[in-house]
Amino acid sequence: MDLLRCNQGHYYDASAYPSCPFCSGQGPSSGVTQHMNSAASGSDIPKTQHLSTNAQNGASDIPVTRARNTNGAPSRGEKTIGIMKAKTGIDPVVGWLVCVEGASKGQDYQIMSGQNTIGRGQTNISIKGDDSISREKHAVVIYDSKHNRFFIQGGDGRDLIYVNDAPILAVTELHAYDSIELGKSRLLFIPFCGEEYRWE
Repeated sequence: MDLLRCNQGHYYDASAYPSCPFCSGQGPSSGVTQHMNSAASGSDIPKTQHLSTNAQNGASDIPVTRARNTNGAPSRGEKTIGIMKAKTGIDPVVGWLVCVEGASKGQDYQIMSGQNTIGRGQTNISIKGDDSISREKHAVVIYDSKHNRFFIQGGDGRDLIYVNDAPILAVTELHAYDSIELGKSRLLFIPFCGEEYRWE
């Protein structure tokens, strides 16, 4: 065996290939593999097949195996459906937070039924530009659809949260136009659901 290394860092047998088989698409690991439908193969053991090289994600020397879903639905990681969404068919807005001080001044954020985490990350009510807010779950705003009430509680952030200048040390009920301070930002709470209206 005459082992050589190409300019891309692939090792190959020069006695078997005139040039790098990985770069030219001739090598055994040059294609991306994915699971075939086991029902079609007559076996319960998943098999893999090569895809065309244009389906690769940039690294031609790294085979990638992707499960092929047989029924078109994700097998895990499904989202939980909230009670209100199950009743109404949509996930309706129940209120808003409006940033009145801080890097996101003027930005509004929808509040949905259940628990709404606040942080900088995309999975939260995402307050951008304020690095003093935790990335995940700095605070939680809650709408209790059963009793038609709003609450706020601290999350995993190390800094305190203030409502109307009072520190939040436990679950606290929110009322219209309450001022919420977290990090260097101040938000006003604007309810949509309340005595005048609630989603049925």
